Amino acid sequence: TDRHLWATNYKRDLSDFFKVQNEVAQAIAQEVKVRLTPQDRAQLTKSYSAKPEAVEAYLMGRHHWFQFSPEGSSNALRYFHRAIEIDPNYAPAHAGLALAYGVASARFGLRPREGMPKSKAAAEKAIELDPLLSESYVARGMARALFDWDWVDGEKDLKQALELSPNSTLVADAYAHFLTIRGRFDEAIALLNKALEHDPLSPNVNSGLGWTYYMSGQPGRAIPPLRKALELDRNFLHAHLLLGLCYQLAGQPGALTELQTGLQLAPGSALAQCFLGYVYGQTGRPAEAMKVLADLDQLASKGFVSPIAQAFVYLGLGQKDLALDWLEKAYDEHVAEMSLLRVDLALAPLRNEPRFQALIKKMGLDK
Repeated sequence: TDRHLWATNYKRDLSDFFKVQNEVAQAIAQEVKVRLTPQDRAQLTKSYSAKPEAVEAYLMGRHHWFQFSPEGSSNALRYFHRAIEIDPNYAPAHAGLALAYGVASARFGLRPREGMPKSKAAAEKAIELDPLLSESYVARGMARALFDWDWVDGEKDLKQALELSPNSTLVADAYAHFLTIRGRFDEAIALLNKALEHDPLSPNVNSGLGWTYYMSGQPGRAIPPLRKALELDRNFLHAHLLLGLCYQLAGQPGALTELQTGLQLAPGSALAQCFLGYVYGQTGRPAEAMKVLADLDQLASKGFVSPIAQAFVYLGLGQKDLALDWLEKAYDEHVAEMSLLRVDLALAPLRNEPRFQALIKKMGLDK
């Protein structure tokens, strides 16, 4: 109706940035007569008095982390460390560092035995400083699940995060990832669809929905949300790689194009290499698949490469015993992708193999 309801001015120093956010949120809630739960009020009265330089470094870290790329992950770690150096008691920076170490260990070449303990330590420091910060529980829960294979305590942390931030797309995406690992696909899909109601333009949530459809054995249904993710961010590495894999397993053209695009975006990505090698093997191009294995060996001479990468290429070539050899090495390294053994569609040809079943049992994935 264009009728004026309420207005006021806020002028603060940058160090009071979060305090101003909370003041504005409380004022708006009061004016529009929103009913706040005690938990809502606790969240709104929470404020951080951080040095402006720490806030800026933290926000830069968030920006780079949300790129979900090897370079973005490296830059995020650097900025979060800088924020903590400037202000050691700034809880969001510790939570950001925990998330960054977790993703770097799970996807971007940081050895899990090095990165995951750092992720848990940073998460626990953030929880000590602020027990109401949901991202800390996300980081610790995912480390417990993906590294410790502690499915019970991992889920407890993720449920706690969801209770603290029920409308957070980051929390929903993380918990949906856990539910997918556990084969609870309907719950994961419902959670992601709810998250998309809050943030339909999130590339990560759209990609997460596609990933869950793929893991549930529906690569064809995975394609539309993955394409949507790429409409929103054409440089989204993981969406290109997963879309290429889904094209291959759904019998649709375009797999190699997507995977080669992914490799161009991240030439040093073992994940991009292994998906490409898998498809080369599947499409009767063994020489090119073997070249990928040589490239992975070259990458491994410079830093950690998840043994899952070689396992995928050998699986594409139909060499099950060699694929299982590398999966056993991945088990020894506690790589995050091992959590997907029971659900990953590409691993279906191995599921009746005794060695594969032994890995499932050792990880407690059969319970």
